[in-house]
Amino acid sequence: MCREGTTSYTSDDYFNYSVEVKQLLANVQNVIKQIIDQETIEKCKASFDTTDWSIFINEDVDQTINTLTDYINYVVASNSTTKQYYVNNNQRPWITAEIKGLMKQKHDANQKQNKQKSKEIQNDIKKLIKEAKIKYKEKMGLPAGFPED
Repeated sequence: MCREGTTSYTSDDYFNYSVEVKQLLANVQNVIKQIIDQETIEKCKASFDTTDWSIFINEDVDQTINTLTDYINYVVASNSTTKQYYVNNNQRPWITAEIKGLMKQKHDANQKQNKQKSKEIQNDIKKLIKEAKIKYKEKMGLPAGFPED
């Protein structure tokens, strides 16, 4: 029993919330970019100049190659800086290359201030998006009205 002024949540509410959060997180990508500038290159050259390469020589060629590759990656990673950022992918999954092309045509028509052509293209875009949403929902096994259009 809830006190007055408090909100009660059911397991369905939690499920719906967790689905929404998962969908939002699916659209966010964590990107780590390694920044290699001239200073990094100079540091790597200095590290490689002082390296005793004879310790990497082994009778097994594959092991030698793997060891050398690991060492080179280690030197580059230890001398370079990394930048981490998040990319939000707002692209709807039903937007196809054809729809994107029409959107570009509409943009070009708007730039040329051709309202009639822009309106015609917009109608085509709406029709294609409606069809693409239906195909996407069928592909995903979702009912026709899910989510509300």
